[in-house]
Amino acid sequence: MAVRLMILCLCLLCSLAAHAGELSGQLADQDSRIAVADAQLICLCTETGQRWMTRSHEDGSYAFKDLPPGTYWIAVAHPSYHGARQENLVLTRSNLLEQDFDMVALADPEANRQEVHQAGELKRSDQGGGNRSGKSGGTRENVRKLKNTVMMKLTEMFLRAVGESSDEPE
Repeated sequence: MAVRLMILCLCLLCSLAAHAGELSGQLADQDSRIAVADAQLICLCTETGQRWMTRSHEDGSYAFKDLPPGTYWIAVAHPSYHGARQENLVLTRSNLLEQDFDMVALADPEANRQEVHQAGELKRSDQGGGNRSGKSGGTRENVRKLKNTVMMKLTEMFLRAVGESSDEPE
């Protein structure tokens, strides 16, 4: 009896896994073709509003695994590159979709970071008292805050896009 139950559970797990899909790909600098590591990616199912987040690996690869069938958008953010987005990726059962991104470098990545500071989105650690060593800039805390800000802006972009697309006639 226990063996039959275990076989039934395995069959159920296999059938559930067969319905999951994967969106994956590579991020590379458009000019140099060098892999873009540590970019933030967000995947949004346009039908349900469910979101998944990940980061690109050292080789520029990323993957969103075990996604249910549906239509997806993927957006990419990195402090040294312009944002990128791909819409209307249709994932069916047991489907593997690949979406690569050619990332366009910002002319001045430091200027982009300063804009984030000036907009009040990110407090500098030397103003907030979080840096006790007296050194300014370049701290892990600043990098973490910048990454969080980029992710928040990316999420806001998706939410605006979903709101805009729901206003359009089907």
